[in-house]
Amino acid sequence: MVGDYEGNGDVTWYSLVVVLKLAVLPLLIGLYRMRRSSYLTSIDRRAIRRGRMRFDDFDTESLLRGYWNDVMLSLPFLFLIQWYGHLIRPPPSDLLFICRMFVASRIVHLTSYIVFRVQIIRGVSWLSGIAINIHLGCQSLAQLS
Repeated sequence: MVGDYEGNGDVTWYSLVVVLKLAVLPLLIGLYRMRRSSYLTSIDRRAIRRGRMRFDDFDTESLLRGYWNDVMLSLPFLFLIQWYGHLIRPPPSDLLFICRMFVASRIVHLTSYIVFRVQIIRGVSWLSGIAINIHLGCQSLAQLS
């Protein structure tokens, strides 16, 4: 990780939250597919022996889009937060704030896909995740040059 840096525990804990969220989402997507009997391949459909191949189940596809969006934003965050902590050495309170904001944006983004279904909530939470990643990357690059 970041070595003997004081904010290392906070970064590790929030990184673990992000990784566990990414690990649990495929289980939730599978549960949605089985509960709604909507499968994407004939192999899955035959294995269950019921259901049909569907590509139009709104809830399942919405959750799947949220998952891929999490993958696209969370993986860069896991690397960028480490580089940021190592290169910049910000105060631990700043690092903790950045981690909390990112995790909160990802949780709000997922719940907006499942529960709220309001585009503005999804958009703001997505934009905040992007902004955090860009901030971390730009600050780290500026420190290198």
